[in-house]
Amino acid sequence: MHRTDLTDVATHEAKALSVSLFRRLAELEKGSAEYACVRNTLVELNLSLVKYSACRFRGRSEPMEDIVQVGTIGLIKATNRFDPERGVEFASFAMPTITGEIKRFFRDTSWAVKVPAGSRSCGSTWPRRATPWNRPSAASPRMPSSPGTCT
Repeated sequence: MHRTDLTDVATHEAKALSVSLFRRLAELEKGSAEYACVRNTLVELNLSLVKYSACRFRGRSEPMEDIVQVGTIGLIKATNRFDPERGVEFASFAMPTITGEIKRFFRDTSWAVKVPAGSRSCGSTWPRRATPWNRPSAASPRMPSSPGTCT
């Protein structure tokens, strides 16, 4: 069976292939072209984890493509940190990282209080409270005539 698109691989095939690719990745030198190729293959192979996790956040205000993109960053981080010698499945290790990255995205991009759109866009036009620094005065600030005197 020869496939060029790794996103159509069945779940059980992806698990088996991921195990062998992670073993291969552990043998390679970080930064080499082959290491990058194997790592990228692992990311493409496990994109279904990102899509599954992103579906939980489908009804939010952000476009689905953005959610998947942020989830993919979490998948890349999980791929870089995964250690196959620990005996944990990659999906079990990666899902909290992917979901956490998506939640962080929503935390950083959404408002804590629902503010009307008009108020958000005109926030800079609200009047400022008068302080001694922005209050208009008749006299302009002057430098002291001699050091140590303030007149």
